Amino acid sequence: MNLASQILTGRKPAAEAFRKPHLYDQLNAGANGRLPFLGSSSKIEHGESVGILSTVLYMQPANESGREACAWRSPGCSAACLAEGTGRMSMSGPRQARRRRHASFYADRARFLTDLAGEIAAHAKKAHKLGKVAAVRLNGTTDFPWHRLRVTYNGTEYPNIHAIFPDVHFYEYTKIPLAIQSRGGLPSNLHLTFSISERADADAYASEYLRAGFGAAVVTFTKRHIIPESFKLGRKRYQTTDGDAHDARFLDPSGSIVILSAKGRAKTDESGFVRATN
Repeated sequence: MNLASQILTGRKPAAEAFRKPHLYDQLNAGANGRLPFLGSSSKIEHGESVGILSTVLYMQPANESGREACAWRSPGCSAACLAEGTGRMSMSGPRQARRRRHASFYADRARFLTDLAGEIAAHAKKAHKLGKVAAVRLNGTTDFPWHRLRVTYNGTEYPNIHAIFPDVHFYEYTKIPLAIQSRGGLPSNLHLTFSISERADADAYASEYLRAGFGAAVVTFTKRHIIPESFKLGRKRYQTTDGDAHDARFLDPSGSIVILSAKGRAKTDESGFVRATN
């Protein structure tokens, strides 16, 4: 069994593909050409109800690939991670797809980004044809600073993939502090939502995002779609929005807190990652 097959079957971690560009085609060979990187989920698809056509990149979370993909994750977040714990995301097919994408990113990052840009172009074209707004979430299960990765597309080099598609809305959930995320500037078409955890510094970091006009998300023990009118963070109360209604966070009111209901293993969380409403 060759290395690509060992990675795809989970016998070797995706990180084994690091700087091995010859593996790229082997990893992505499909019956009708290269297998796609972008995908969807039921929550992503809910965006169509509000005129948004979204697509998402799912790779391996935490250190599942053999390298860290979520540097600021907390123990509670890791324990509750949807990708490896519940629903369709935890099934063998989606898990293998995440390994494939992650290994491809390691094997030949430049080619991965160029191919990814091609998929985004096709997605934007489809959204336009359907009369919907195109949106892309690159960190479906990771927390990478994609806006710092240069991309060559159609013979032109860009500072990041966002610059290629100024009319596409990019959005991410992140645990990276805003001061770090914003070094060198943020693309104008990138919306960030800070993901609150049980870490002692999480509320302070969330407040920074809220003051900057971005959002902050908190997982709670409330039932889906039953949310409080406001949520207290520190000494201040913020308006809330239902994070389970759809995934298009760039539509949220500026400086609002996104309420998400606990799912899967998060329902029994005791770390403080999942919070009671206040």
